[in-house]
Amino acid sequence: ISAGDPPLINLVEDKNLTDDPEMVGPYVKAGLDGGSRHVIIKAERLVRHGFVQKVTREANNVIKEYDGAKFSIAVEDKP
Repeated sequence: ISAGDPPLINLVEDKNLTDDPEMVGPYVKAGLDGGSRHVIIKAERLVRHGFVQKVTREANNVIKEYDGAKFSIAVEDKP
């Protein structure tokens, strides 16, 4: 997740940028259906906590339906 107004979510495998957290759920589902079991959410330090929570909530709503699936959150340190 890149800082900005609005913050941008980089859906890496789709090579797609969006500012809509609701796009995360279908993206995560496609990855889990494809065999992935670990989702990594990375955010730049200046991204508001509430936005990261929205993205995490969307991902977790999908992840909890898959046995063995998990997610990690990483926040970029100050330079």
